Amino acid sequence: MALKVVRKWNPTFEPEYETNEVILTLYNRKMEQYITIKGSEINYSKHSKLLKNKIVLLGYLGPSNEDKHYTPIRLIEKFPKETPDTYGIIIVANQIRTILDQIGK
Repeated sequence: MALKVVRKWNPTFEPEYETNEVILTLYNRKMEQYITIKGSEINYSKHSKLLKNKIVLLGYLGPSNEDKHYTPIRLIEKFPKETPDTYGIIIVANQIRTILDQIGK
């Protein structure tokens, strides 16, 4: 999915890897490091400059653990042993960031 999003955002993008090659995602950004806006608070006139030329992802960010998964981010911070640490949309954001870092964006 991340590669499809990047290709939609930048149609000239040519990946440096082969089809079906495993790409290790760099889990170096937590939710707090991304711009997040609650759906009920989206205001086009207020947020248009903030979102211009950005990749916008829609997804669940809590408050419950629904759609949370275990990732290496738990190595950066302490999390309760039995509790997943990262929402699915943040995983996708890190995958996109990993690809964009390859092309220097």
